[in-house]
Amino acid sequence: MEISLRSVEHEAFCEFLSIVALSLDFFSCTTLAKMKKFLSQHRHKVCFTTDTWTSSQNLSYIHSGKTMVKMIGHCLRSWGLNRVLTLTVDNASSNDVAIQYLKKWLMSWNNLVMKGDYLHMRCCAHILNLVVKDGFKENIDAILRIRAAVKYIRSSRLSKFKCVEQQNIESKSLACLDV
Repeated sequence: MEISLRSVEHEAFCEFLSIVALSLDFFSCTTLAKMKKFLSQHRHKVCFTTDTWTSSQNLSYIHSGKTMVKMIGHCLRSWGLNRVLTLTVDNASSNDVAIQYLKKWLMSWNNLVMKGDYLHMRCCAHILNLVVKDGFKENIDAILRIRAAVKYIRSSRLSKFKCVEQQNIESKSLACLDV
């Protein structure tokens, strides 16, 4: 389902966003048109990032390199961007394929900056996430034991406090509840 860009200008949607995402700034179709015009008039090199998601129907075609580069190409053409310096993506193999297609495509336009040497940038946040996950895998037994101990301590202390509160017991060794 494709939704018009104007839907973000609807009053109910704006109110929803102001509640859900307090720091989110969004722009109108007019601003978008001005940005497109500015970018098409000024032939600057552009660095951009993209990410994919899994559809609710688990359709694998969304993640193919060819599909991704078609969408990227569509965006570049519609925005008048043809001098791409870098594309930051995560480490998925489909991204490697998309980068190769994009390189060929930009080369055919004669707009590949620095022969595409710096076109493919790996996402540092994704790499860090993979490193942390690997670290957790190696220490999963210790992590599970620590979690269990913390759960036990928190639940036993909480139940003691609840019991003391219910019985209206005042004790100098326990923290007073001033509720």
